[in-house]
Amino acid sequence: MEWWHQQTTTCMDGKTAKKAEKEAKNVIIFSHHPLFPENGLETLNNRDILAAIEKYPRVKAVISGHHHPGNFANYKGIPMITLEGMIETSNENAYGVLELFPNRINLKGQGRMTSRKFDF
Repeated sequence: MEWWHQQTTTCMDGKTAKKAEKEAKNVIIFSHHPLFPENGLETLNNRDILAAIEKYPRVKAVISGHHHPGNFANYKGIPMITLEGMIETSNENAYGVLELFPNRINLKGQGRMTSRKFDF
């Protein structure tokens, strides 16, 4: 956790976070392991990471993988999207196109991937 805390201190409390706030830039976090909802496949220290993330209102979504069936939940108003994988399928794909707008995120899913829209 110390490594992650140093990284977020550098990125989120440092110039990056100040610049994002000053310029009203939205932040999306990508992670291999999901942080939430908890289902046994989440990052081991997910609660510590979630506690850090919730401090930053510019974080508009967290997108992860690893849990191949996919999942979704809101954590304190932040969409937690676990993308579906194609690993267990023999003939179906799973991918998406992420469209970013100043006040919205669109995920256009193909195959097993669920399409989602988030306004903020």
